[in-house]
Amino acid sequence: PCLRVKPVSEMVKSDYVQASVETYGGGIWYTWFDRDLTLAGRCLVKTAENNLKQHLVNFKRPLARIPSLAIHLNRDVNSNFAPNTENHLAPILCTKLADHLTGNTSTEEKPT
Repeated sequence: PCLRVKPVSEMVKSDYVQASVETYGGGIWYTWFDRDLTLAGRCLVKTAENNLKQHLVNFKRPLARIPSLAIHLNRDVNSNFAPNTENHLAPILCTKLADHLTGNTSTEEKPT
C-alpha cells in the first residue's frame, strides 16, 4: 500500500501547501499519521523537443507529514478512528509563511 501523488497535485488550504494523493492498495491508513514521509517513484518530464522523458526519483529525506488531531480535540480517537482517505490523507509539504513575510497574502483555496 502507498499514497500516489495525483497528476495535478498541489493544493493550498489555510496557508498549508498539501499534495493531493490517492490510496493505492489496502492500507492500514491510521499508521501513516504523524510520520515523516518522502517521495519516490517515476516522474515524466517534457523535454525541449516536446518529448516525454522518464526519470526515477528518490528523495532520501523527509518532505511531508500527515498530522493528526490532538487527543484533547478528538476524544473518540481510541474508539473509532476511520479517516476519510480523500480528505484526511493529504500530506502537508510546507506553509505559505514566505508569502506572508513578503506581503503576498492571498489565502484563496485552490488546486493548481
